[in-house]
Amino acid sequence: MDADGVWTGDFHLGDWLDPGAPPDRPEDATTDRDLIASTYLARSARVVAYTALTLDRAELARSYAKVGDNIAASTWRKWSSALGKTQAGCAIAIAFDIAPVEAKEAVGRQLAKLVESNDGRIATGFLGTPLVLPALTQTCQTDAAFRLLLNEKAPGWLYQVANGATTMWERWDAIRPGGEIHSGDMAAEDAASMTSFNH
Repeated sequence: MDADGVWTGDFHLGDWLDPGAPPDRPEDATTDRDLIASTYLARSARVVAYTALTLDRAELARSYAKVGDNIAASTWRKWSSALGKTQAGCAIAIAFDIAPVEAKEAVGRQLAKLVESNDGRIATGFLGTPLVLPALTQTCQTDAAFRLLLNEKAPGWLYQVANGATTMWERWDAIRPGGEIHSGDMAAEDAASMTSFNH
């Protein structure tokens, strides 16, 4: 952790394959990688605390809970405005209790606003996707959750279904709206191509 009490500076894949990332550089997602790393560090510490408590290790549980809470508070202080700029940022802030209780409803409204401004389409990668619908419903934004879930345009779950998917694709646009297959070309030297229809 750095002097601000968050995790910055190391390489992370972040919200991998966010549809806003350049197609050949999926690690360059719209949500800051350091923000993502810090939120997941807070979450990990809290999971360890819960596990320690379950194992009757109360002192260890208190120690890790404090670490998790401190990182969450530091993350909110450093990135509270940045968290509200992306669907993944909002979803993670809600799902991982990064946003203080009194701010969660506002973050949920902001997440719904981001969904609406994106015409009901998803804008999250691997880390934000499993959290976005629960975050919307947890903050009573069910209309936005249903709009996101039932969207048939790319990127979206039902877009994949409409194009023959029986499992999740690796890329939201593995089959492009014109019908062509995504080349999967990557800028990274160690991964020349990456497209999967069963991910």
